[in-house]
Amino acid sequence: MDISLSLAKIIGVYGVIISISAMLNYERVNLLATELLESEFLLYLTGVVALIVGLCIISVHNIRIWDYRLIITLVGWLAFIEGVILLLVPDIADKAIRLIQHNRPILIIMIGVIFMASMWLTLEGFSLTDDVKQFWRNLQPT
Repeated sequence: MDISLSLAKIIGVYGVIISISAMLNYERVNLLATELLESEFLLYLTGVVALIVGLCIISVHNIRIWDYRLIITLVGWLAFIEGVILLLVPDIADKAIRLIQHNRPILIIMIGVIFMASMWLTLEGFSLTDDVKQFWRNLQPT
């Protein structure tokens, strides 16, 4: 199986579930962000995991083609950058998390973008984009 399709399935389903959970449990997400900021260990561990995930994705999938594969590559690079920032300059990460945490519209926009990109990856990964296009064509009046 193509690595792009495998990563699209994994990242897509993960992103859809996480974004729906974040929308339904906004207060819990806020509480988790507060706990993350209060724990140096959790902040460091999050940085290590993000760095490893980013490096893994980048090393096997650094494709810059203008389709769903670019989203996978961007996820890898964003995870890598997040890991580097959390490990090397945690004060910047702290300020960014607090900004997002106290600005609900920014968080909702971020969750919406993650949901839409994740849905696209899921549809591509499971080869459903053609089925969805056909479904919408069938709904249109002739």
